[in-house]
Amino acid sequence: MKVSKKQWDQSFELILDELRKADLVSFDTELTGLYSRQPRVHMEQMDLDFYYWAIEESVNTFSITQLGLSLFNRNPTTKE
Repeated sequence: MKVSKKQWDQSFELILDELRKADLVSFDTELTGLYSRQPRVHMEQMDLDFYYWAIEESVNTFSITQLGLSLFNRNPTTKE
């Protein structure tokens, strides 16, 4: 389901309803930039605290331009 700004108001309740029914929700964001003033460090060298800080800096510095949601439900027969 692709929702644009024009469709947001009419789609919002449906999205909330589907979110409530989901067993697992995953989301992805696209930002206007990435890693503002962090030192250049390879992913393998980052510990979890530094990685969290780097992502937090980007989220606080840049704007979200797109949000992606993936909703999943378990198979009632196989429980997978």
